[in-house]
Amino acid sequence: MFSVAFAAYLLIQLIVRDAGANTISATLPSARRIRQTAGRISLMGIVLAVPVLLVGLTLNYPYLVVLGLTVHGICLYDYSKTLSLSLGDGKMAIVQDSILFAVFVLAAALAFLGRLNPVGLMVVWAGCGAVLGYLVSFIQVFKLAPTWSGSQAESRASLGFGLQSLAGAGSVHILTFLLAGIGGPLLVGSMRGASTIIGPANLITSTLQPLLITSFARTAPGPAPCQ
Repeated sequence: MFSVAFAAYLLIQLIVRDAGANTISATLPSARRIRQTAGRISLMGIVLAVPVLLVGLTLNYPYLVVLGLTVHGICLYDYSKTLSLSLGDGKMAIVQDSILFAVFVLAAALAFLGRLNPVGLMVVWAGCGAVLGYLVSFIQVFKLAPTWSGSQAESRASLGFGLQSLAGAGSVHILTFLLAGIGGPLLVGSMRGASTIIGPANLITSTLQPLLITSFARTAPGPAPCQ
């Protein structure tokens, strides 16, 4: 059940990051634009949280329920962290991840000692990420009213990137949901456990992507004058 929930988390993170942070990183936005685009992240977080929460309640998957209740804040957490790494000096991202890491290490120790069950561990991780997302949003004065802001060209690019993520890399996570429906959680757990070995590679590629987008945007030649 955790594997299904984590696949849902990875799929949401992929879609929201490509339709949000990665899209505006290519435009080298102002601080005002970054604050306004947070409304798009808020909107996607709410829209994607609803089906996750409904499926979790219907199938009695507690991990999905936890994710559905916290994914809105987690999306804001990822948005702030991605932009801090790609457009800023990375200090905010380091602070966020350091706090989350410290809290999770403490929770993991309690779990090993039998003081915290697996669902409780998920609650600590997801809950801490969501709280950090809201806290950083408050510090950076993000506009959290759910809205799809941006120019027409930016909106088309955002939708295109989001749909491409869903049909491309996201298809792996969709396959996980199909396997869960056909073979049950045990089959999915076995496959996701085996795929953990490629986790570091995925971490590296997902971290490099926004950095490369921003680097290309800064070195790209300006548009040619109209003839």
